[in-house]
Amino acid sequence: MPRVYQKKGLCCQWKPDDLNKAIADIQKGVFTVRAASHAYGIPRTTLQQYADASTRQHQLSSEHTVGHTGRYPALGAEFEKELSDHAKRFSELYFGVTKEQPCKLAYELAWKNGLRQPSI
Repeated sequence: MPRVYQKKGLCCQWKPDDLNKAIADIQKGVFTVRAASHAYGIPRTTLQQYADASTRQHQLSSEHTVGHTGRYPALGAEFEKELSDHAKRFSELYFGVTKEQPCKLAYELAWKNGLRQPSI
C-alpha cells in the first residue's frame, strides 16, 4: 500500500445530455442498461436509478455539474450561500449560531414556499 494516496480518477464525468440520451435509448429498447452504461460511460446503478420510473425518487438536478458527487442544495446554491453569509455575519457580531438554527430556518423557508424540504 502506498504511503501517499493517489486518486484513481474523477467521479461523475458524464453530462446530463448523455444521461438523457441513454435513458431514451433504454426506453426505446435500443440498449439494455448495462450496454448503455458502457456506451455512454455512465455507471450502471446511476442509469438504473434514473431509467426505472417506478423506483425513481427524483429527477436529474438542473444544477448538475461534471465531477460533483453527493447531494445538491435543496433550496438552490444561491440561497444556501446567502444563508451561510447570514450565519457568518451573526458570528462576527458575537451572536452564537448553532448548527441547528440555520437548518431550522432552511426547513421553515422550504415549507412556507412549498419547496422540496431538506431533512433536519
